Amino acid sequence: MVLIFLFYIFSIINFFQSEYRGSFHWMTLQSFVYFKGLILTFVFILFLKVRKDHNKQDRSLVNRVINGLFLLLVLTSLINIIFPAQWVDFLDVPIRFREGRIRLNGFFNSGGSFAYFVSFYVTLVWLVKRKRKVLDRPVYEMFYLFIIILSATAVFTYRKILAISVFTFIVFFFELPRKHKVFVFSIIVVSIPFLLIMTPDLASNGLYEMTVDDLSKFNHSEHYYIRGRMFYHGIQLAIENFPFGTSLGTFGSLASLSNGDGELYYRFGLGHWYREGYGIYDSMIGSITGEAGFVGLLIFGLVVFSFYKSIIVQLSPYYQVLFKVVFLFVVFSFFLGPIIQDGIGAVLLTVFVGYIFVNGYEQVTS
Repeated sequence: MVLIFLFYIFSIINFFQSEYRGSFHWMTLQSFVYFKGLILTFVFILFLKVRKDHNKQDRSLVNRVINGLFLLLVLTSLINIIFPAQWVDFLDVPIRFREGRIRLNGFFNSGGSFAYFVSFYVTLVWLVKRKRKVLDRPVYEMFYLFIIILSATAVFTYRKILAISVFTFIVFFFELPRKHKVFVFSIIVVSIPFLLIMTPDLASNGLYEMTVDDLSKFNHSEHYYIRGRMFYHGIQLAIENFPFGTSLGTFGSLASLSNGDGELYYRFGLGHWYREGYGIYDSMIGSITGEAGFVGLLIFGLVVFSFYKSIIVQLSPYYQVLFKVVFLFVVFSFFLGPIIQDGIGAVLLTVFVGYIFVNGYEQVTS
C-alpha cells in the first residue's frame, strides 16, 4: 500500500508537468484503477487470513464458486454456439470469428475474459486436484496438462490459453529434480529434428502464422494491430517526456475514454479506436509507460513485485509453484490486455489466487 501511495504522489507530479493533462480527479481515479486487481486480491487474502479457523469452509465455498462458474460457462458457451447471433445481441457485444469459427464469449462480455477464465481454471484445478500425482510423476502430468491446454486452444482459438501452458512448463521445469530435468531436456533435444521437419506444416497453421505476425508488430507503427500500436506509441511518449509521461488518464487507460478529447489518439492515427472505445487498453504495459513514463513504470513494477512477495511467503512449497505460474501469466498479460485494471479480470485474479491461497495457506499454518 505504501508503494501504491508513492505511485500516486508521483502521478500528481507527473500530472502538473504534462501538457496533455486532463482532469485531476480522472488522474486520481486511474492511479488506483491500475492496481484494482492487486488491491482486490490483497483484501480478499486478508479476509481469508482473518477467517483462518474457517479454512475448510472457505476452501469448500471457493471450490463451489469456481466449479459453478465453470458449469455456467459451459452452458452459456453451448448457447453461444447454437444461437450465436442472438447470444451476442443479448450480451451486446460484436460477433467475431477466427479460422472460420465463432469466438466464444460464454457469459463474459469479452473474449479475453473467457480466455483468462479457461486458462486459470484448466491449469489450476488440474494441478490442485492432481497434486499427489504431479509430485509423484511430474513429467507425465505436465504432458497430460499440455495436451489438455493445447486441445482447449484448438477448440476456442484463444492464444492466451496456450500461453499459460508455456509458463507452467517453465516454472515446473526449474522445480523438477535433476534426473527429471535431464529426461525432459533429452526429449526436447530429440524432438528438435521432428519440429524442423514439421515447420512447413506449423507455418501453414493460422494461429501460428497470426502469432508470429502479431509479435513482429510491437516495434513499429506501420500496421493496424492495436496492441502493437499502443505498446509502440507508449514507449514513444515515455521517451519524448522522459522521465515523466503524459499523465494518467490520457493514453490507453480506462479513464482516457472520459478524460479530454483524445488528442494523443488522433495524433497517432488511432482516432477510430478511441471513438469506438475498443482495443486502446489492450496493451497495459504500453499504456502505463506512456502515461506514467519510465519512472512510473518502475514504481508500478515495484508494486507488482511487492504483491508477489507478500502472497508467496504465505504458501506451502507446492502452492508457491502454482502462484508463480499465475504471476508470470499475469505479467505476460500486461502486454495483451488490462487484466488487473479491468473489472472482470480483477475478479478472476482475486478468485483464482484465493483458490490457491485456501488450499496452500492451511498447510503453512498447521
